[in-house]
Amino acid sequence: MRGPQQGNAIAQMAVPLPLGGSDPGDRLRQIAAETAERKARPRTSLGTLFHGRIARRLMLKAVIRQRVNVTSASIAGPTAPLYLAGARVLEVFPVLPLIANEPLGVGALSYAGTFTIGVVADRDAYPDIDVFATSMREELNELASAAEGADDVRSSPMPLVISDGR
Repeated sequence: MRGPQQGNAIAQMAVPLPLGGSDPGDRLRQIAAETAERKARPRTSLGTLFHGRIARRLMLKAVIRQRVNVTSASIAGPTAPLYLAGARVLEVFPVLPLIANEPLGVGALSYAGTFTIGVVADRDAYPDIDVFATSMREELNELASAAEGADDVRSSPMPLVISDGR
């Protein structure tokens, strides 16, 4: 008898993002409501569907045909610090692999009371990735400022890692 599934459960979920409206809190509430509704729908982990080489190739072909603007992952990491060979791990950063025709990957990762965001981009599709990163940081600052009792994140900058494949 097999126990509960171990490791990551990987599934895709498309969530439309609102582009209009000037209130960052309203935009966040819309995204959260849509995400919660879509997460409530059952979906099978991609890892359990594609065991064979032929199945993986077919899946990759299907992914290539999709119109995907960005892939993202949000990972809740350990709340207590980790150690490697007796040394405390000070920082961790998410790095998402770009597969098929996905030109942009954004990962969020929490670890021991910190929160980091990593951005990976195809340099041909996003030669100005710094504009995206700056806009994302400004939006997060607006959300933090709008939240009741929130500290201004500009006084303690959020780590943001950017890679354009170079």
